[in-house]
Amino acid sequence: MVVSNPPTIDGEIGEGEWQESARREGFFDRDTGLPSDERAEFWLCYDGKNIYFAGRVYTDPKRLVAEEYRQNVSLGGNDQMRLSLDLLGQGTGDDEFGINPQGATEIELNGGRAAKTEWVGEFEAQAKRTENGWQFEARIPWQIVSPAPAGLRDARFDVEWFRSNKSNSYSYAYTRGDRTRNPQWTGVNVPKIEGNDQFLLLPYAFVGAREDSKFESQIGLDFKRQLPGGLNLVGTINPDDVNIENDILSLDFSYFERLAGEARPFFQEGQSYFSTGFDARLFASQRIRHIDSGIKFYGDVDASTRMGAMAVSDFGDQIASVFSLSRRWSPQLVTSLAYVRNDQRGLANDAGQVNVNYSLGDTTYYLNTQFTDDEQQRSGSRISTGAFLETAKWNTGVEYTEVTPNFFPRIGFAPQRNFRQVSLFSRYGEQYTIPGVREWGVGVNLSSANRFNGDFYRDNAGVNAEMSFLNNFGFGIGFNAGRFEQFHDRSFGIGMTYPFNDPYRRVSAEISWSRFRGRERRDLSVQALYRLTPFTQLSLSNEFVEFDGDAETQLVLVATHDLGKYEGVSFRLIRRDNDYNWNASYRLSGRRGTEMFFIVGDPNSRTFTNRLAFKIVTPMTLGF
Repeated sequence: MVVSNPPTIDGEIGEGEWQESARREGFFDRDTGLPSDERAEFWLCYDGKNIYFAGRVYTDPKRLVAEEYRQNVSLGGNDQMRLSLDLLGQGTGDDEFGINPQGATEIELNGGRAAKTEWVGEFEAQAKRTENGWQFEARIPWQIVSPAPAGLRDARFDVEWFRSNKSNSYSYAYTRGDRTRNPQWTGVNVPKIEGNDQFLLLPYAFVGAREDSKFESQIGLDFKRQLPGGLNLVGTINPDDVNIENDILSLDFSYFERLAGEARPFFQEGQSYFSTGFDARLFASQRIRHIDSGIKFYGDVDASTRMGAMAVSDFGDQIASVFSLSRRWSPQLVTSLAYVRNDQRGLANDAGQVNVNYSLGDTTYYLNTQFTDDEQQRSGSRISTGAFLETAKWNTGVEYTEVTPNFFPRIGFAPQRNFRQVSLFSRYGEQYTIPGVREWGVGVNLSSANRFNGDFYRDNAGVNAEMSFLNNFGFGIGFNAGRFEQFHDRSFGIGMTYPFNDPYRRVSAEISWSRFRGRERRDLSVQALYRLTPFTQLSLSNEFVEFDGDAETQLVLVATHDLGKYEGVSFRLIRRDNDYNWNASYRLSGRRGTEMFFIVGDPNSRTFTNRLAFKIVTPMTLGF
């Protein structure tokens, strides 16, 4: 509804203040569809500048979890309400805006965004506890919502409510995660967004010195602009990859290569628009170790079509290009295609993909096809087809996969090839059906594969079970047995977590006994989280592996302390066997305007490096 007198955002839902707004109540368990045993209500309206969102929750205020107090942070584990908004109304993607009982906020924008406030945007929220629970009011500027053409539109929305006292999520509409089933917000008059014709610039500079008196310096620039038609332009020149803490792989065993997550901001921007596969990807940005420049376009071309195009260059060595396009032809039918090119002397590679997904009731049928042509490996293909059934209690799927010996996406991730495989998995779970048990589930998986010449490749059979109790204790157990080429393998593992629903204070442990490649292996890992004060968070991960008498260890200790809403210090220590590395940093970030960072050490070195660096980021706007 359009309002003539917008509400005051002070956390007080006054009598008649939201009377021009649409009011709704009634929430359902997101997984089972059962109605909530507690009550909540919300209001939604807009004017030419903002979208207004308010809510009231009726619960025991003493049991609320509201640890976060900052803006644009993760609210995981906190009581919260979240508005999902899809202005295009086709279920291709949505923006999410969350608020907790302290007024802390979280933004998850369609496609993914890097962390700078000027790029992500921010919205105002105020919240307070009441005698009967908590309430909030929020004002969301149109500028930070994923763009849609101005004019009347039938948008889609949903409101999700996380209850810490149940460790469960409820939503206004029971959709089982299918955004095409979200309720319609009809006749939304989307205004022309002011300010979209400006370039947002993020120039940075850093200087540093090492113990060998070696001086370091670097300058670079990131830039962004919204383009007509709902697309975004993002570019980078000489990006800073030196001072970003890369993800750390665990010591888990695998016959195949593993990749750590991507932490570089340029590749995080709009990443969901660059889909090039699932368990096999034609493009994995981690393969591009260094870039001197990059540019990308991404967004919703229209209400049914999403696209992404990107090119990155390491001058004189490599140019990588990615294109992805998907279209929802109906609520049931989605098709997508992608193309990836690696230009590199002696290592040229082309890769393509065409996928089709069709949903019929609770069952989704899919056909995924991928093709590669490599300067060294010649041509290859990968085909997977199957069906997946998802209900409130059952998840079941069957798949056939065929990968030729020469399938090779050089800058992608496809660690297995030369096999034909049939796989089946099924999982059944229920909530609150056993006294003292919150949720339980059991799953099985079976697979069998041969090489293209008919030789045996591998087979596997596994069973696992998980259970969470009303006292917040979580427990899991799993067993796998199979054969990989000539080796007979097996593994048995147990994991425990308490309390499983607290992201700030938690202890978990996993232990497993395995046999791989004819050798005995034992894994033990312990993770602990502890919030020492409302502003100080500690986390510890310690892994120990003994493989046929050889031992390997890895310890990661992280401590962070907030000096204020936008200031903080952090410390990370990594021990890999007998090698140690640590780094410490100070940050002034998370607000509009200049950000500063002081860094001691090299966050990605194997051992400690005596190094001091200073980095400054100053956002600017440039209009034409």
